[in-house]
Amino acid sequence: MSPLGDGVIDGRYARREHMKRTNTREVDPSEFKATSEQFQSTRAEKQAAADAWKA
Repeated sequence: MSPLGDGVIDGRYARREHMKRTNTREVDPSEFKATSEQFQSTRAEKQAAADAWKA
């Protein structure tokens, strides 16, 4: 099934053609790691600031 909801994708070739047609790409899982680490550090900083304000 297409993530865009425009039909069923059967096989690698069809998936590649669908990505060309819709101007999309596969996501590398390592792309999320940096974002996740940045999110966690920002969240920790905000929590530390909130804890310091409460004290």
